[in-house]
Amino acid sequence: MTLMVLACPPHSCNFLLWRDLKIVYKSRTSSFNFEKAYFILDEFLVGGEILETSKTAVGIAMEEAETLQETMEEYMSKPTY
Repeated sequence: MTLMVLACPPHSCNFLLWRDLKIVYKSRTSSFNFEKAYFILDEFLVGGEILETSKTAVGIAMEEAETLQETMEEYMSKPTY
């Protein structure tokens, strides 16, 4: 089935009939939020080795990183006198 999805043209329908199932898929051709996907992967793996196996721990790290980013954006947007 993976080969069927990969063989579909870029602007084709996102529905496939496979056996007795209707498969709905989303093409990942855009670069939307790829930085976030790589950040999540980096929380699980470092140097090709598993660093963390807990989704909860990775979720907490993601929340902390987003809070830090928001704080930095607020800090950088303030005028300097």
